[in-house]
Amino acid sequence: MLKKLSKRNAKRQAMDYIIYIITLVITVVLMLSFNMVVFSEEISAIIKEPSILPFLIVVVSIMVVFIMGALVNHITVFILKRRSREFGLYMLLGIENEDIAGIFLRENRSIHGFILAAGLFLGTWFFQAVKAVICRMYAVPFSFSFEVSAEAVILTLFYMGAILGISSVRVKRAVRKLNVRELIYFDKAASGDGSGEAKDSTPMELLSVLLGIVGIAVMVLSAVRNLPDIVNVLAVTFLVVSVYGFFVLLFRRLLSCLKSDEWKYRGSRLFLYRQLTAKMRSMLPLMAEASMLVMVALLAVGWAICFMDKVDSRVEAVAFDIAFFKDEENADFSPYLSYLDENHELESSYGYSLYTSHDDTFYQQTKNMVQGKMGFYISGNDEDIFMCISDYNRLRDMLDLPQIQIDSGSYVLHCTEPGIAPLADYIGQSPFLIIGDAQYRFDGIYSEDFMQQESKGNGNGVLVIVPDRALSGLDFHTCVMAVDTQSELPLSEIREMETIGSGISIISKTGVRNRSASMAVYTVFPLLYLAFVLSAVACTILSVQILSEAKNEVNSYQILDYLGVGQEQQKKMMKKQVALLYFLPVLPVAFIDILVFPMMTGRIVRDAGGMVQIISVAAGMKQIGIAVGLFFVFFILYYIGTIMLYARITIKKR
Repeated sequence: MLKKLSKRNAKRQAMDYIIYIITLVITVVLMLSFNMVVFSEEISAIIKEPSILPFLIVVVSIMVVFIMGALVNHITVFILKRRSREFGLYMLLGIENEDIAGIFLRENRSIHGFILAAGLFLGTWFFQAVKAVICRMYAVPFSFSFEVSAEAVILTLFYMGAILGISSVRVKRAVRKLNVRELIYFDKAASGDGSGEAKDSTPMELLSVLLGIVGIAVMVLSAVRNLPDIVNVLAVTFLVVSVYGFFVLLFRRLLSCLKSDEWKYRGSRLFLYRQLTAKMRSMLPLMAEASMLVMVALLAVGWAICFMDKVDSRVEAVAFDIAFFKDEENADFSPYLSYLDENHELESSYGYSLYTSHDDTFYQQTKNMVQGKMGFYISGNDEDIFMCISDYNRLRDMLDLPQIQIDSGSYVLHCTEPGIAPLADYIGQSPFLIIGDAQYRFDGIYSEDFMQQESKGNGNGVLVIVPDRALSGLDFHTCVMAVDTQSELPLSEIREMETIGSGISIISKTGVRNRSASMAVYTVFPLLYLAFVLSAVACTILSVQILSEAKNEVNSYQILDYLGVGQEQQKKMMKKQVALLYFLPVLPVAFIDILVFPMMTGRIVRDAGGMVQIISVAAGMKQIGIAVGLFFVFFILYYIGTIMLYARITIKKR
């Protein structure tokens, strides 16, 4: 008897809380797919080196357990409150508290079983999408191959057992202690009558907004002064905390503006205004919390895309497909060139030497600018590096760059973009360069990609180009062979060339991509994992709260029937109402992220002519734009599901 009752209730509960069930399925899918990254031999073969990625995924999974545990507990208690009168009736009919708790838990176990089965099945397929992203980052061809990891499945079941089991134990204990009176009035006490005003929290709201202003100010200052990354993290924390107060303040001011008779009594707006104000007290805190989750999710996706782009930009900064370095004059690189020629990879090559003055004047000007902002760590070399103009122009020819002409008494600099401003400031004060007994005047700065961001390369962020005759006053530093190949070399060939000789350092686009991808993977996948979960939680909070009020609004739509409002018009009003409640927490936060994120990734500098330049802001806007677009696709899918269920309850039910 009780088992049949549990089965019937489980089916009804599944339809009423389908959005919540979908979120749990998504959680299982994400957990399994990322756990499979930890245990996949194919992924290990792609990464090819010890990685902290498994550790980071486990850490994020533990965070997800706590986040989803809080959500499951909130929804479970919410369902219990909504069904408290039903359970009170069971108690009046003589069913023991232990049996009532058993009914509720059997219902949940049936639903949880479906969630786990669906999530595990879909998770094995979603893993292929995760693998495709990893292959793209490492420039490895993607091939579909179905696989299931027993270790990943067991770990996923353990995580979900922790999420669902703790909530079930707490509910069982709570139901055992309840009596008939508490159950009958449980839902009324929880929902309240919606009357009265919320407690004035204006000081806290203003404090939150002030924190947001401080956070934005720090970000702007960081764009100008290049503050340490920890300061930027603190500024983001201030901004996220400020979202709660900002949203509450904004929503209350919006409702105050909507009180205008001119707006309120036009068309069907009075009904819409009444619906919004009726829900303000119960939904406002949840909407503010959803705003915070959305902001963190958008920033996480934005940074994940940013780190993925950094892999490509760092590979492009290498400029040459492969380069060989040896700290020996007239070094012989012929075995390497022969290897490339035998493998039909060699297209062009050029050997040259780099020189040093054993001074670090130019390097010191750029030292603070070429690091930080979550960018690249430049090589350990701390001396100024020189190159003659003839070698420089030959290398520019290889890169299809225009030739540079300087006279016998001039020099130019080639540096990374962040180094332009500090070098221009220094040259404005000291325009002449002394080499031996000769003096050379400054004649320009160039900043194309020129292999200046690795452990070996053409200078540590800055290269000094001088006339050929100036080399007599400098000391030899490194012998280099730059090579362009017909296609990007596979990593296996790079590793094979490393065994040809000794004392040779090899820098290649393939090797840099592999190292950069390894570093990016540590951040990209944990961020995406967390972002998807936070987005799903935010959508679930809004959907469940909106749908929970739907049954109470059947009478409101019946009144519209009595007033002669057609069903099509009612559907339009309903869609406007749900859209406002659903998107109000999202739009302000998306706008803030679009403004703030480019400041987090960009810099404001001056070029050699003194003109202000904003570096990486366009890239930051593109990255956060993609993040917002992906999020809205995800969000709209939840919204469509919510609006369909809301219509079924409020309109079709009558």
